[in-house]
Amino acid sequence: MRKRDGRAGWDCRAGAGALLQALRGDHQATDGIGRTARQKAALETRPAKQDVDLQQLVADWRAAAAELGFDRTELDALLGRVGERRQLGGGALSQLARELAGERGLTERASTFDRRAAVQAFCAAHPPGASVERMEHLADRFLESSHAVPVEGQPAIVGPDTIRRRDGRLVVRASGAKYTTPDMLRREAQLVAAAGARKGEGSGTADAGDLARALSARRGLGAEQEAMVRSLTQSGDGVQVVRAAAGTGKTYSLDVAREAWEASGYRVVGATLSARAACELRDTGGIDSTTVAQLLSDLERGYGFSDRNPQPRHRPPTCP
Repeated sequence: MRKRDGRAGWDCRAGAGALLQALRGDHQATDGIGRTARQKAALETRPAKQDVDLQQLVADWRAAAAELGFDRTELDALLGRVGERRQLGGGALSQLARELAGERGLTERASTFDRRAAVQAFCAAHPPGASVERMEHLADRFLESSHAVPVEGQPAIVGPDTIRRRDGRLVVRASGAKYTTPDMLRREAQLVAAAGARKGEGSGTADAGDLARALSARRGLGAEQEAMVRSLTQSGDGVQVVRAAAGTGKTYSLDVAREAWEASGYRVVGATLSARAACELRDTGGIDSTTVAQLLSDLERGYGFSDRNPQPRHRPPTCP
């Protein structure tokens, strides 16, 4: 057959019946056709998927491997594993428990963890592999030891423990009791103590006249929002926490506080956990913002807020 332009090739619209018949037989008959036509034919002739018993499937695989002389020795050699699967001993397990309870362990990215996270951590520490029973036993021993502290209980989840979000991301739901480590509790206590020590130290106090002008320019502020702005700009506390439900005007109120602070000569910089939150704080609150990670990186590189460097050196967040 020839294409419309006269070049040699296959016309996918012609001879479809013979083409499909050839695909059902010898695949070599498709070597001369285009990739799109071959894929289309394969999809149309593919048999429907059937539910297969996993145990029977594994048994069939093992039987087929045995016929080819492929046993555990060959499997270990293929995967780069030598000898028997060595299990961690007492000293190594103690060292692993200390590492998991440290700042680079289970609480490196979250202040709490559950049993599933502990099991995963022990599995990751056994690259050669180990039985499920052993991994669960080691995780339970760790959770019952002085390295883990239960902080709250949750009822067992009924149904699947994963949620598919609207954006397509798969989120794993936390299940069962939550734990933390003594190291994390100690650090949290230090943070609370440090924040309490800065109460009334005179930080961030805006001029009363500048505050009054900023408030008068925003007549839409509610009583609670105005009280928040006054507390932030007049209390002098080095650390203040604002808690409110979403959509209650926290960012809008921060914009008023920013105006009062800047009028009083302060430079206001925002830092958030996510880039999206930094964008919202910048666009809605008018505050030059970045992520906490980026700000810390800049400070480590010497891009501080000294008089010699009054302009921000951090990179602005990439907003969606």
